[in-house]
Amino acid sequence: MIDEKYIFQDCEVDDINKSIFTSDEDVGLVNEYSVNEFVDIKIIYNSRTDDYYYVAIEPDLEYSFNECEFGEEIDEERVLNYDGLLAEVEENIPLVLANGDLIDTNNKDEIAEYVRDTTRSYLNKDERTIWAYNLIRSSPIKLITAIEERFGEKFDLESNEYFNKLKLQCYRYSDRRYNIPQEIEDIIVYYVERDLVWNQKLQPIFLDDYVEDMHVNAPNKPIEVYHKKYGNIITNIAMTEKELEEYLLSISLQEVGELVSKADPVLKGSLSDGSRIQASYGREVSPEGSTITIRFTGGDPLTPVDLIKFGTFDPAIMAYIWLNMEHEKTVLISGGTASGKTTTMNAISLFIPSDKKIVSIEDTQEMEIPHDNWVKKVTREKASGDVVEIGMKELLKDALRERPNYIAVGEVRGEEAQALFEAINTGHAGIGTMHADTTKEVVDRLEGDAMGVDRSRMDGLGLLLIQRNLYGSERRLIKAEEILGTTVEGNLSGQPSFEFDYDTDEHKQYFEGSDSTVLHEIKTERGWSEEELLEEVENRKHVLEYLVDNDVNYYEDVYNLIQLYNRNPQKVLNLIESDQVIDYLNENKGEFV
Repeated sequence: MIDEKYIFQDCEVDDINKSIFTSDEDVGLVNEYSVNEFVDIKIIYNSRTDDYYYVAIEPDLEYSFNECEFGEEIDEERVLNYDGLLAEVEENIPLVLANGDLIDTNNKDEIAEYVRDTTRSYLNKDERTIWAYNLIRSSPIKLITAIEERFGEKFDLESNEYFNKLKLQCYRYSDRRYNIPQEIEDIIVYYVERDLVWNQKLQPIFLDDYVEDMHVNAPNKPIEVYHKKYGNIITNIAMTEKELEEYLLSISLQEVGELVSKADPVLKGSLSDGSRIQASYGREVSPEGSTITIRFTGGDPLTPVDLIKFGTFDPAIMAYIWLNMEHEKTVLISGGTASGKTTTMNAISLFIPSDKKIVSIEDTQEMEIPHDNWVKKVTREKASGDVVEIGMKELLKDALRERPNYIAVGEVRGEEAQALFEAINTGHAGIGTMHADTTKEVVDRLEGDAMGVDRSRMDGLGLLLIQRNLYGSERRLIKAEEILGTTVEGNLSGQPSFEFDYDTDEHKQYFEGSDSTVLHEIKTERGWSEEELLEEVENRKHVLEYLVDNDVNYYEDVYNLIQLYNRNPQKVLNLIESDQVIDYLNENKGEFV
């Protein structure tokens, strides 16, 4: 099924049999897609192991280099060597441009452009002309070489005048100039750019928007990824100890801004694209060798339409959340690891009206929304010297002075929770995530020593969404519960609005209209009748169902239509009725309305 040459490349992996990728009898292709013009991803299923596997297919570099030679004559010592090429390109990348400007070393796209130009220039230098020759068995050079190897010593061919004349004629016959084939040059340039600028062997994973997490658990072990459709799966990529250590040294300084070393072997921070990295260098804290875990944030964030299509939510729940978010109700999303909390926070934030001010506070930026009136804040750890640590609590207090309508906290886990609930109880809407699997766990964690939130202050928490990761890769909203306040006895009172049924894989709704306390509050604030409230919920549900049915899930399109509905609902309903939504969105492409 998969050629063995693509499995782990030059890395010796002892604890896994390559046949799980290559067995024609057991392996079948279940999905295939490209991440750029050079890299294809194949998802395969092995019936014997009952597992999915992730295979990144890059061009055959060895074959490409066998197509090329340097020199005034064919000379084995001048066959193009990739490591030599890499070193020469790296040495000759111009740091100063012709006009005297310096290259922006923080702009990887600009560096990549000069790496490509330098590589092409090197490959086509006049003094190092590229020679291509026929590699088939009938090639004169191949034939002469084979004769020398087999009969050279036996017949003393070096001193044989006739043979030397024949050899000279063969070289002359083969000594024909060719431009390096464009496709071969492009492949070589791809690899040089990959290894000098980007992420070396890991680049296919970085390019894949379906990958959420990457786990390099040790050298000489298969790298694992969390795939949006297939969950945690083993890849055909592995790195040697040297490759892994060199990559960590490079990425720590160039991307994170902190040089990892044996003296300081733990690395955590953000990459230039916002992805979060946690790594350890060498064997100082990880006996098997360096490790890397990356949570990717690249690509367009998922939308409410995507989450409905994935089955995480249904249109009725999402319409209900839409009304909550639009009317500045606080929403807390809780769940375990990889349950999709941050994905949901990003998606439902599209419901926040575009004229409202949002301030986000995170350890590492993961929130990604298109709103213009959005202030991003991230914490800062204490470093050497006079650098002061700035934590979530300090940033939250600072944010309150900026008069936000919404405060978004990436993960509530410390004493910043007190400031957050103080803000919520003084009229600010909040949205955030927390590690907890049940309502009781949420309350226990909030009341615990780390957060110290008094139960009486939890009244302001409007809606609690609890999510879980089921079946390996499928996320589901398990429960949506409205927090009503504290009872006379001091207990927190809640009212479930939706709950997941494991038997039917569907959600049950527990209210109708203003039976929901939150919707009753919204009805009162807006002066709606019961019929108007029901119509408002149904109309939003209708909009979402239309987007799902017509595959309208492009991030900007969904945002544009939601914001248009928030301001002019009848216009959106008319567009749906006349089936002109897609035309309207195309006419306004690239412009947030």
